[in-house]
Amino acid sequence: MLPLIPLRASTVHKMQGITVDYAVIYLRRKLFAAGQAYVVLSLVKSLDGVLIEEQDCSKLTGKVPCNNEALQEMDSMRNYRPPSAS
Repeated sequence: MLPLIPLRASTVHKMQGITVDYAVIYLRRKLFAAGQAYVVLSLVKSLDGVLIEEQDCSKLTGKVPCNNEALQEMDSMRNYRPPSAS
């Protein structure tokens, strides 16, 4: 028997006004408008529930090139996995 967790996909526009426990966030150039990174990150209750995929740095800073120190921190956050609850 496999444990299943109900999931849903949504756009930032449709999620305005709600908060979620977990989110996988895609910050690709073609799919994400500048400035919306803040909006989507503010929808998640804690950083433990955030997983960032396919990051385009211009979506976080609004300009190119990116702050390399910030990118390194984002990479470390991307690889962070919270301890599992026992």
